[in-house]
Amino acid sequence: MLMNLLDNVGDRNPQVFRELKGRLNPRNILITGAASALIQFIVFQSFNSQLPVEPPPDVVPRPREVLPPDVVLPPGASISYMDPHDVYSRFCNIKTHVCSRLADGSFDINWPFWWVQIFTWLSVIMLFLLLVGGTYLLINDLAKEEQRGTLNFLRLTPQPTQSLLIGKMLGVPILLYLFTAFAIPLHLWSGIAAEVSVKRILLSYALVIASCIFFYSAAMLFAFAASWLNGFQAWLGSGTVLSFLLISFAWLKDGYQIEYATAWLRLLSPLELTSYLLPFSKVYGYNSLSTLENLQFVTWNLGSNKLLAICLFFGNYALWTYWIWQGLNRSFRNPNTTILSKKQSYGFVACCQVLCFGFALTSSGSGMFKEVLLNLLVFNFLLFLSLIAILLPHRQALYDWSRYHYQKANRGKSFWKSILDKDLLFGEKSPAIVAMIINLVIAAIPVLALLYLELFVEDSHTEYTTKYIFSGAFFGSLMMIFTTLVQRMLLLSNPKRSLFASLTISSLIILPPILLILVTINPFEHPNVWLFTALPWIGILGASTTAMFMALLSQLTVIVLLNGNLQRQLRFSGESETKALISH
Repeated sequence: MLMNLLDNVGDRNPQVFRELKGRLNPRNILITGAASALIQFIVFQSFNSQLPVEPPPDVVPRPREVLPPDVVLPPGASISYMDPHDVYSRFCNIKTHVCSRLADGSFDINWPFWWVQIFTWLSVIMLFLLLVGGTYLLINDLAKEEQRGTLNFLRLTPQPTQSLLIGKMLGVPILLYLFTAFAIPLHLWSGIAAEVSVKRILLSYALVIASCIFFYSAAMLFAFAASWLNGFQAWLGSGTVLSFLLISFAWLKDGYQIEYATAWLRLLSPLELTSYLLPFSKVYGYNSLSTLENLQFVTWNLGSNKLLAICLFFGNYALWTYWIWQGLNRSFRNPNTTILSKKQSYGFVACCQVLCFGFALTSSGSGMFKEVLLNLLVFNFLLFLSLIAILLPHRQALYDWSRYHYQKANRGKSFWKSILDKDLLFGEKSPAIVAMIINLVIAAIPVLALLYLELFVEDSHTEYTTKYIFSGAFFGSLMMIFTTLVQRMLLLSNPKRSLFASLTISSLIILPPILLILVTINPFEHPNVWLFTALPWIGILGASTTAMFMALLSQLTVIVLLNGNLQRQLRFSGESETKALISH
């Protein structure tokens, strides 16, 4: 029967059949079922052991303690004494935890509250297991296939890319799916017993499926992009997902409100909407809806409407899953190409800026402009560092491009085209310097809009206006320095050039501030020195205009020197490649 089912699946998607055939055997299914039953038993028994029991018959009441004569109680205060014959449990009376008796002598237990504990913990365990475990399995499987060379065989098959990768998503974590499926009966039963509507439970299942599609797609893209980590990427990817879920879980447990600084990140956490749908408040004692009530986009209060909040989460997953699959379609068929094309990067950055601007606009008019600007800078700093990794072409592509342009230069045309050259704007193999400038211009639009709203609409001209402008200028110049430096390092013949480029940028960002701190040069007493680091915003509030101008001028000088070196190297490589071809 199992083989017949696999044959039917294989007719529709051969890759699913390939993945399932090696994993779905009686031994693995038995072990998975036993492990799922064991986890369910542990969860059930852990809460069952917390139910009230009869006190031992030899309990003797302890005499009440008498306060010393020199102790005076505050007005209105009293002392409550616990009767040792009473039975206490948090599953009885919510306030006193004292368990009263029913007519038949049994304890009056709040059974919905007891069942909701099991329901909630099963939800959290299954979510963590699917996302963290599935991420690890997918990345590890792709890394092993890359090492064995079988991934190249899949690339040569006539199957569509979507069919192959969806087969991976469905087949590789199949044992985790079975583990979860075995736990669904108890999960459904506990949810219904906890008075949770079936509609909400099914909607939470749909959310889990959507989050799995997003995280699994991101995991496969990370596996292709970080293949140079040689197997470590599985631990890094799953560890990142685990850290993200733990932080989200801590925010929910503490009732931390969604604010602009964390809204774009928390909208990717399935725990946020799960707490919106399921009764987490009965477990932790806070209003689970309050974390979404103040969620706004421009002037729309999304948190006050459940339907809008649900659509926002699913739409957010759909948007970013779409962009991830744009990169997957390119990276899978040709691992040497960039994850996004230059044209796609413009749309990707524009989507990010629309979301940032929408959330930022809700806080810009309430005296929070500096905080909003800082959040925008931090978000775009991380965005453009990621963009450098996914947009810059590597050595062979640059050599092919330089050889083509060297031949055009020999025919009397300019080697380095103008900024309006379509090849520099949209070409697959051309350097991404001009494309990064275009993306920086796109990213500057919401910053300029916020600055306009603050200075002219809100009429709040301050002495920080110049510093705001310099902050944006520093950001753009630093991104161009990083872009040009990485592009130059990707021309190296060393096979570890991607790793060297990552370490170089990380060192430029981290080491100078650490050294300045070690020599006790803090940004409050010596802000001008911090302007010459990769984090000039730390000292920009206390820096003088002259110092900011000199720091910016030095960064522009570095940009010119790096671009000149990159141009010479590209010209030399194009000349060398052409001579080599002619000599043969």
